[in-house]
Amino acid sequence: MAVIVSKKVAKKSVGRHILKRRVRAAVRPWFAAHSGTSLLIYLRPGSESLTFADISNEINTLLGRLS
Repeated sequence: MAVIVSKKVAKKSVGRHILKRRVRAAVRPWFAAHSGTSLLIYLRPGSESLTFADISNEINTLLGRLS
């Protein structure tokens, strides 16, 4: 799995790393059920203001379409 957060999304590396950790935590349960898959996630500008619950809901909605 790869999570890509550009400087357009979060200027400081601290903000980019926080977003990456939130996304990885939200995707972890899905990966437990779908081992052997690859996933690439690009975060868009405006993602920095989202809470973990918002990120988790969005990711679960998108990954639900894949299953």
